[in-house]
Amino acid sequence: YTYANITNPSSTSIAYDGQTASLPPGSSEAPVTGTEASTAEYTALRSSDDSRFDTQISNSTGAHVYQSFKFKVSESPSDITSMRFSHEGYATRKNVQEADPFRIYIYNWTSDSYQLLQSVSESATDVVSEVNIQSGFLNYVSGGQSYFLVEGEFLTGGGANARADMHTDHVTLEVSKIPAIGGSASPINATATDAD
Repeated sequence: YTYANITNPSSTSIAYDGQTASLPPGSSEAPVTGTEASTAEYTALRSSDDSRFDTQISNSTGAHVYQSFKFKVSESPSDITSMRFSHEGYATRKNVQEADPFRIYIYNWTSDSYQLLQSVSESATDVVSEVNIQSGFLNYVSGGQSYFLVEGEFLTGGGANARADMHTDHVTLEVSKIPAIGGSASPINATATDAD
């Protein structure tokens, strides 16, 4: 799966962005959607090429910036043997846009909550984070949908602290399934590269 041929509005894989007061958002918001990426942003969500999906929140107090990635997964959860989510990007905070740590979550449909996959250290350049999931697929895929969330740790305040940004260059989801008889495991790739 890839965002390469996706246009706005999409009914399959969708990228969203926005802001939330909670880290991570609670069940009343989850799974988080928001403002859908534009067609131009989907066009840029193709490869690791330094063309980023940049999300900025400003003039707000008590908010975290986020990007949410919904992938359309055709495999039944009972057939999945592994899932690997990869994110390339970074977060910034304040008007001076200094580096900010961020977190990567997956939505758990069973508990109606976000589960932390990885905390990413602050960096002013792209960081590649890969998370391998080996079990619990019935919790993470429902109705052919799987949601991942990247959210900045910085909580906006007033004045020079009223801004937070998330910058994503590339995201992928690889899903492996039980081999067919006489066959081999087939990976499914979901790729998104972010744009302005």
